[in-house]
Amino acid sequence: MKFFLEVKTGSQAGKRIDVGRGMAVSVGRSRAAVLFPEDPTMSGLHFEIVSDGANVGLKNHSRTNGTQVNGRSAGTVVLRPGDAIRAGGTQFVLLAVEDTPSGDLTFQSWRFAGAASEWQVIEGQGLRYTGQTAAPVTIMAIEEPLPQNHDLEKYIDIQLLLFRERLPQAEMAKRDISVPGSDASAALTVRTPLNDGHVALQRQIYACAGKTVGIATATALEADSAVVHEAIEAVLNSAAFQPKGEPLQGQPTQAIIPG
Repeated sequence: MKFFLEVKTGSQAGKRIDVGRGMAVSVGRSRAAVLFPEDPTMSGLHFEIVSDGANVGLKNHSRTNGTQVNGRSAGTVVLRPGDAIRAGGTQFVLLAVEDTPSGDLTFQSWRFAGAASEWQVIEGQGLRYTGQTAAPVTIMAIEEPLPQNHDLEKYIDIQLLLFRERLPQAEMAKRDISVPGSDASAALTVRTPLNDGHVALQRQIYACAGKTVGIATATALEADSAVVHEAIEAVLNSAAFQPKGEPLQGQPTQAIIPG
């Protein structure tokens, strides 16, 4: 399991610090700290977190404002992924990504092979590219029950109609693909001119397994570098899909830190 401490508010919002095995990440106003948000209400050393690879512990060092975890004052506690931390006027969250030997990233019913070095999991949404881009590059994933009396072909036809209604200026292309774990699958590319002169490029994978359909949507600007587009293609080409309750062969289970 890989852990990250993410800043949610303030001048460093969005910044993530890797909390590696055996690391102590100190947070406070002092530049001796690993993370020092510009927050005058924080202590020089406000708190620190340590990971042993399976668990993450937090220790408060502030004698003035203290540290809160999920709204409660904390001294020394074991954290869980998703726990909200507040120090002074700054908020943080602990995130976790399953660390597998193959470097796979998993999200909901999707598994993306070999993507860990360039992508991070966004809790509740999907993946975010960590390299340099003109605008945020993401792969968002959803899944929902397949409507009654629908197959994947009919489902995608309806999505195409909705696209044409919302984005009449868009160009769309559909092709057949094979997604491991699914009964049927297809890919859709949507190219949409924007008002600022850029072109938004969406690459979608549709996969159906049983009565569940999943959609993974990669969004970037056409003007992004070839490296960015190659990274997107590599992830989408490695995707596998299986609804919850029917784990993929070799898929790691979601780890929960014991409290």
